[in-house]
This record gives sequence, structure tokens and C-alpha cells, in this order.
Amino acid sequence: MKPGNPMPVELTKRHGQIVASESIRDVFDALRELVTNSDDSYHRMGQKGGRIVVEIERHRGGAPSIIRIRDRAQGMTLDEMKSKIRRVGDRTSSAGDRGFFARGARDCAALGDMTFESIKDGRYHKAQFTKNWDFIPWEADGRKGGSPLATEEDHVRLGIRGHGSVVTIETHTGVPLFRTFEENLPLFWPLRDILDENGPSEVFIADGAQQTLTPNRVCYRMPEAELVLDESYAVPGYEGASAHLCIYRAPEPLVDEADRFRRSGVIVKATRAVHECSFLLARDLESDPLAKRYFGRLECDYIDTICEEWDETREVGQPHPAANPEFLVDPQRQRGLSRTHPFTSALYEYPTSKIRELVAEDRRASTKETGSIGGDELQRRLRDLAKLAERFLQDEAEAEDLITDDEEVQDDLFQSGVLLVPTYAKIREGRERNLTLYVSTKLPVTSETEFAVVADSPAVTVVDQLIYLRPHKKRQDVMLGTVVLRGESTEEGILVSVSSSGLPSAEALVSVVPDAVEDRDFVDKLEFEHKKYKVREGRKKALRVFAQYPDLVTGETALHVISSSPQDVVVRGNATLTPVAGTNFAAAEIVVEARRQLVAPVTITATANDASCVAQVRVVQDERQGVPLKIEIVDKQLWGFRAQWADSEGRPNVLQVSAQHPSVKRYLGAAPEYGGQDSPLCRLLLAEIVGEAICRRTLTYQARNRSWEFDWARMQDNEEIVDNVMVHFNRLTQSFLPTAHKAMLGDSEVRRFVESAGQAERGEDGQLF
Repeated sequence: MKPGNPMPVELTKRHGQIVASESIRDVFDALRELVTNSDDSYHRMGQKGGRIVVEIERHRGGAPSIIRIRDRAQGMTLDEMKSKIRRVGDRTSSAGDRGFFARGARDCAALGDMTFESIKDGRYHKAQFTKNWDFIPWEADGRKGGSPLATEEDHVRLGIRGHGSVVTIETHTGVPLFRTFEENLPLFWPLRDILDENGPSEVFIADGAQQTLTPNRVCYRMPEAELVLDESYAVPGYEGASAHLCIYRAPEPLVDEADRFRRSGVIVKATRAVHECSFLLARDLESDPLAKRYFGRLECDYIDTICEEWDETREVGQPHPAANPEFLVDPQRQRGLSRTHPFTSALYEYPTSKIRELVAEDRRASTKETGSIGGDELQRRLRDLAKLAERFLQDEAEAEDLITDDEEVQDDLFQSGVLLVPTYAKIREGRERNLTLYVSTKLPVTSETEFAVVADSPAVTVVDQLIYLRPHKKRQDVMLGTVVLRGESTEEGILVSVSSSGLPSAEALVSVVPDAVEDRDFVDKLEFEHKKYKVREGRKKALRVFAQYPDLVTGETALHVISSSPQDVVVRGNATLTPVAGTNFAAAEIVVEARRQLVAPVTITATANDASCVAQVRVVQDERQGVPLKIEIVDKQLWGFRAQWADSEGRPNVLQVSAQHPSVKRYLGAAPEYGGQDSPLCRLLLAEIVGEAICRRTLTYQARNRSWEFDWARMQDNEEIVDNVMVHFNRLTQSFLPTAHKAMLGDSEVRRFVESAGQAERGEDGQLF
């Protein structure tokens, strides 16, 4: 026998569709490809960037949602569409551009049918690429065919003055709310450089359902931070390869909403493409709160050189050298640089070591500052417990009466698979309150399932009589819906029910309580409701201002408002003081927009007539974010208490546990060794002590700020008051203590402890730990 002629492998549509589905998982992945294509097109024109408009038109039911991207870059002729879209795998981009496999735009068909429209050379060009991977060119009527001349109507419809392109995707996959796009897109790190506020490109986002609204520019604004490292270095083992590293340290840990929408970590960039955002080779730092303060950039043009050399070697059929044995970049654009490629290790080793040094230095400084008793293991567990306690305080005490995705479902009350929380709720007259519907995913429900909300009394208005579900942020077995109620008139025992055809219903009892407007006790003639505010980055917030009436104002009066940093905290619109009937004050709302996280607060000054007042606005990544909570074991008495907040030391965020208290010393051990610090009994005691302090603080906050939910003032019997307080306190401990115990003693450690205790009872072992 003899070998026949070589025959190329034929790839099927099925193969292409499977590969595309791995690259394009959702709308954000599609935006990554299409927005970078537009930016590269501007680059090939010799421009550094240009205007790109992203339009989102979200639909429910059977109608497809629309994703549309417009640019005024090169445009494409029909022949170029055929070569770039119809043919798979050929290299069509320029050196340094982001596209290497000529797949990006086409892969977006994983979401649905695509339409490409373009004006170039004075002609209108159009083609479609379907979800079934069929390319459909559109040509003019007549024998000549081809693309027709572009009309004025084409220019207006496409929003293109000269030349450019519009790509449209019709998708039946889930599309987030428009507000979600506005909030998450600036943090979407694959588009970090294109979205940079000082970059040459400008990306706008428009709500397709609101055609009358002007598109808003979305951009990434770097948090205010200290530049701690700025240097270049040679990549060992690769002659001519170098990289530039910049690392910044933020004053507080950065909040990462999700891996794709993260603030911390190092951006890895080649000539133009951003390949990943991570802590490089230090995967253990991804969950370290001290590491979350760091972010930066690692730029290396040699990444493109490695890719080009690999492709050239493949083209001539030669074996790949040991220094470049595989393609360096993940073809699916999901995992960044290959961790098995030797160049990745050579490139990442130095910056990883520098990040580790910085975090280790912070950890030493933090331990030295606190002077807290305990070794590394106990300190780690106390840090974990502090994070849980901080989140619990925020969720229970500072959520301002709003139920959120972070609230835990009590599984013992969730037997039917449908639960409305809280089951007993109070609403102020004239105010709105949110209740949360929890639905088990074991039931036949989707994001399109409709739930009807009904109240059996006109004293409560159901704001949205039909609601839909959304995924829970933490639990895959639960979906959520939000029920918005408004109290109209005082009444008790109003039944609110939520139901959907073929599913169990859920009910809650609601009472509307008076919301009497009382005169304000003024300190100054003009004053803000609060002296300090926190506003989440990228969000707006209304700040209330009060003026004495009629002493300062006698009717509607305009407020003059100034921001000390107008580029970072913007004052939106005008504010007018309006007298409130039957009171001694006039009120106004000042709307501010937080654009960038800053180290120092921004001062907002309001002036009316001859009076002025100021408030401090702190821009944060999470409105519940504040000074991190800390737990310290201290070698001193705390006035007979096991634990006390360090308010007297000016550190109200620090909970101190006394190592000298008899009940603590018994299990912790004596100074200086504190030999029992890592014993199971000591850890559980600390969980109980911290839990008691956290729940006491939460209950105090609730009683002060949501007094209408408590009836203690009406109770005449002291024992009844004590019993009622303990009911509320026990509800809090029931929610927090199981989590606290797990942080201090894991399930496997409990099993070992129980087994050891059993052996001791049988006389097999005289020691429990």
C-alpha cells in the first residue's frame, strides 16, 4: 500500500456552534467581542478611538431582546463581510489587534440571529448570520446584484453620518435589566482600556425601550489610590521580552461584584488586547481581604510576539520549540494566559512575588497595630468571623427596611417551596416597603413565571400587581421576587397573598402604622438630614435638606448647591425648598451622582437666603461598606464584661474580648502562652461571645431607628417587656450563631471533636484535644 494525497479535515456547523457557545455565554461576552471589533476598526483607520453606542432593548415573553452596537469606523463592504464572517479561522485582523482566530463577531450567533449593516464607499451593505450558522448576503434587485447606493434614509436609520457599521443580535436568552448594564459595564475588565474615562474611545449605552432618552456615556474611573510600584523588567528566558508593571494600593479593600466585574487584581495587556485580571500565580490571594486593596496593570507586547511565532511555526508545519510549545492565549477568551505555558510563568513570577510582599507587609503591620492576643490560626478565624459579623450587622441593622438578595431563607419555614418574607410586616402610612418572595427552583419556575400579588384591604396598595423572579446571588436552589407595598391608611392584619397558576401560594400579614409628621428640632436654620452620607460608586442618592419655616424661608425657595469635587460627585438638577404644611420646616432633595471612589469625602454645600449648611459624601463600592469590623482579644479587664466595643478608644468598629475575664481565661489559658487558644472549646466560646455582642448591637440599632416595629413603650408589665426583648434577641442569635460557630469550628473539626469525646468517655483517651 502507499499513502494517498493529503485531505483537509472538514469542520461542520455543529463543531462551530459548540465552540461558539463556549466563548459567548451571555450578552457581556458578546459586547466584549463587538465593542473591541469597533475599537480595532477605528485603530485601523489611524484613529486612537471613536464613538461606540451599545443599545439594549429588553423584551419578555416570546419577543426576542435586541442588542445593537453602532460605530462610525471603517465599515465593511459585502465582499468583506463574506471573507470575515462567512469564512472561519483565517487571520483577518492586523498585528496587535484583539482578533486572532477571526471568530469573535461570528461566535455571537450563539445568542441568536445576527444582522450586519454597514455603509462604506457610499453603498449600503447587509448580511445576516443565523444561530444555525447560515450566512445570508443581501444584494440589490436586478441582474447586477451587489450593494445599493446608501440613501439618506439609510444614514438616518443606522445613525451613521459617513461610514460605519451596525451589528444587531436578536436573542431569546436572558438579558439583564438596563440598570444592571449601566452598573456592571464600567467594571467589565475585558473592556477596561476602551471604557477608561481618559481613553480615546467613548462608549455610550442606550435603553432601546426608551427611544426618547439620550444615550449615557459609561466609563471606568480608577479608584483613588497610592502608586506603590512602577517599574519595567526583563522576562527571563525570552530574549528581547520585557514588561511594565504598575501596582496601586487602595485605602480600603475593593469590592468585587463578580470575577468579570472586579476592581482588584492586575490587568494583563498585550499590545491592545486585555487578556485577564487576576492576582497572576497567587490564586490564594483571591479571597484575601488584604490583597483586595491592590490593583494594577501588567503590559507586555511580547505576548503578541509569542502568539505570532507559534502561528508561523504551525503554518510551515515545524515542531514547536520548548519555549513556545502551545498557543499562549485561551482561544475561548475566558481563562487568559495558559498556566502551562513556560512564558506565563516567566512573565508572572516577578509581579506575583511583589504582590505577595506587599500583602505580607500589610499583614505584619495590621497584626502589630492591633496587639491582639492569638496566633496566626486564631487570628485568621477571628478575621473570618469579623467579616461574617460585619455582613450580619449590615443586613439586619443597616438595610433600611429593605429585603435584599443576601437575606437568608429559614429552611424550616420553606417547606412548600414558596415563602414571603417577612411574614409579619409593618409599613408606615404613606411609605413603601419591600417584601421578598422566595421560590424553590425544585418547582417548575423560570424568570418568565408570573406571580400575582393581592392585598385584601385598600389600606395597602400593591405597587406591582404582577412580579417576576430573578436568581439568588448566593443560592442556586432559590429564586427571588420583590413585592412592593405602600401603606395608605392605618389598619392591622391585612392579608397579602402571592400566587401563580399551578404553584403553592405565599402569604404575609401586614399592618399599616401612623407616620405622623412632627415639627423638626432645628440646630441651625438650614441643615442636612445627616452630616455624613455614603453613596455607591456609579449610583445617585437624594440628600434631604431642611430649612426653618417661616423664619428662614416663607415660600418655595431655590437652593444653591456646590460640590467640592464636581468631577467626582456631581450635583444633578435643581433643588427647591418647599414648605411642609402644618410643620415648622421646608424640605428639599439634592440628588448627587457618585462617579469615582475617593480616599477623602466630598463636601456638599447648600445655601438659601443668608444661611448655609454642609454635608460630607463618601463614595464607596457598596453603600453598606464602612470601616471594617475587627475582633481583638486583649489582656485587660472590661468592667466585668466579657466583650465590649472600643468606643472609649475612638474605635467603635473594634470588638474587644477580655482575656482576663474568668469565663474566657478558663478556656483561653493564662498569659503569655494562652495554651488553649486553638482548642475547640475556646473557639466555640469566642463564637458565643461575639454572637451575643453583635446581636445586642443589632437590636439596639433596630430599636433606635425602626421604633415603630417595637411595642415596648405601650407595654405596662416589665416582665412582658423583658420577654418581648428576648424574643427579638433570640431571633437574631438564631440567625447569626450557626454561621459564627462554623467560622470558628468547621464541620469536619466538630466530627473529630465528637469522636475524641466518645473515646474519652470509653476511657480510650484521656484528652479531648
